[in-house]
Amino acid sequence: MGPDEPDNLRPFFDRPGREWIDDEAAVDAVNAWLYAPAQQAALRAFFASRVYTATDSDADEAWQDYWPANWRTVIRNYDPSKGSRFRGFLLVCYGNWISKRGPKLTRNRDKHIGLDDLPIQLVADGPSADDGALLKEKIRAVQHCLNRLHKNLRWVVFHRLLQGKSVAQTAALLGISDDLVKVRLHRALPALQKCLEKRGVIG
Repeated sequence: MGPDEPDNLRPFFDRPGREWIDDEAAVDAVNAWLYAPAQQAALRAFFASRVYTATDSDADEAWQDYWPANWRTVIRNYDPSKGSRFRGFLLVCYGNWISKRGPKLTRNRDKHIGLDDLPIQLVADGPSADDGALLKEKIRAVQHCLNRLHKNLRWVVFHRLLQGKSVAQTAALLGISDDLVKVRLHRALPALQKCLEKRGVIG
């Protein structure tokens, strides 16, 4: 999960969590580490590796549900003498929580892409980009066209183009081969372009 544990946390992580759980400075330092951009990106990737249709917002919401409610339990039960570093122990705990809560946290293969999942810059170019009503209309048109795609094509487009993931990353998230990602993207783009043209999003 992201970079190695920093030197300033090793005095804590070398001891059982129950010995420092009430040390406010220690807990603050752990939180600062976990909420740093590199660690948050790693946590998103960890979540996505278990929920292949997850978006970054899904991952962020899951972490916000998990850590504030469970940090005391995680720290109290952490014991380096059992052979696990804090980072690994945390991911085991978080992974178990995801597995149990999955149906409530994640989107299934048939669920449509929501408005909040769309990066606004996709349709924010051009002279009318500052027109709020028109921009909202275009965003809804993009959403509509994406959700008209077959579910197998929709999520390839979503991860590959909207989230900017590589072919390999998209393949890993969807549990398919790199070649199949390319094939599905090739199939999806003409249909998506036709729909976007019909809805006036592109000329």
